[in-house]
Amino acid sequence: PQLGWALVNLARTIALQGRAGEAEPLFRQALEVRRKLLGNDHREIASSLGFLGGVVERLGRHEEAEATLRECIAVWRKQIDADMDLARALSNFASFQRNRGRLVDAEALLREALELRTKILGGEHPLVADSLVSLAGVLDAGGKSTEAEAISRRALALRRKLLGDKDPAVAESLSTLGAVLRRARRADEAVKAYTEALEL
Repeated sequence: PQLGWALVNLARTIALQGRAGEAEPLFRQALEVRRKLLGNDHREIASSLGFLGGVVERLGRHEEAEATLRECIAVWRKQIDADMDLARALSNFASFQRNRGRLVDAEALLREALELRTKILGGEHPLVADSLVSLAGVLDAGGKSTEAEAISRRALALRRKLLGDKDPAVAESLSTLGAVLRRARRADEAVKAYTEALEL
C-alpha cells in the first residue's frame, strides 16, 4: 500500500505542474499495484481511478476518461461510510458531463452529490454551497433560469453566512448569479452582481 501511495503522491504533484502526460503512467502503475494487493473493489482503487480519469480527460481521451470515472463511482458505491468520497466523485463526473454538453446527466449527478453532502454535513456547510453553485451553473446552461436563480441566491446567502462577505467564494457566487441574471436578460441586476463581485 505504501508504494501505491508514494506513486499517487508523486503523480498528483506532477499533474499539478501541468505535466499530465508524465503523471498518467504513474497513476496507472499505482492502480496496478493496488489491484494486486487489494482487489478491484477497495476504496483505494476508487481513489486511483478518480485521479487517473481526471488526467486522461486532460489528455483529451474522453471515452477512456468516461469509462474510468464511471468505474470510480461504481467502486465508491460499494464502500461503507464513503458517501463524502462518492459525492466528490459524482461532482467530478458531473463536471466532465457538463463539458461534454450532457446537461441532464450532469444535473442528476449534482443533485445526488448535493443530497449526500446535505445528509452528512447538514444544510449549512461550505461543501453544500459548492454543490449548489455547480448545480446552479448546470441548470442555467440548460435553460432552467428560475431554479438556477433560486439556487444561486441560496448558495450566495450560505457562503456569506459561513465565510463572510469578503471571501473569494462569495465573489464566485456573485459571478454565478450575475451570469444567471444576464441570461435571463435582467441586465441591471446582472451588472450589480458582477460589480459587487469585482469589489470584493
